[in-house]
Amino acid sequence: MKQKEDETDLGNRLYKITTQINVALSKYEESTKKDYKLGRVESHLLHLLAVERKALPMKDIAKALGVSQSRVTHLIDTLLAKGYLERFSSPDDRRIFLAQITPAGIDVNTNYKEDIINRYHNMLQLLSDVEKNKIFESFKEWKNFLYERSKEFNFEVEES
Repeated sequence: MKQKEDETDLGNRLYKITTQINVALSKYEESTKKDYKLGRVESHLLHLLAVERKALPMKDIAKALGVSQSRVTHLIDTLLAKGYLERFSSPDDRRIFLAQITPAGIDVNTNYKEDIINRYHNMLQLLSDVEKNKIFESFKEWKNFLYERSKEFNFEVEES
């Protein structure tokens, strides 16, 4: 009984700290997104298409982002108006619409990513090398655990 209570307490503490980290990082990244006039999901959509390097069906985009197809349509309309994406019918099935990132979208995604990395770099300068390594190794161990055991917890992640 004591072990289960300890595991529940550890689970609560882990939930709390990961939520706090996610909120802090989201707010930190949000300040950069404003520079690019991108919302959180818009930046994720650009990143997804930049990584895939091919046109994707709207249905697949919705699944990857965890949003509805109607939300994806709105996101794509917004990014299309900015010149970051193009949308067209599938040559195999005209009922299926595909979205693909444009060179302007690739530039914005690359610049955005570089800005975030530079901001993290500046933040990390406040830490000693020992502190940086300790944080990095902890995150790496946690990521490896999640990736290795994801199917046991009913979700799948792919190495990116």
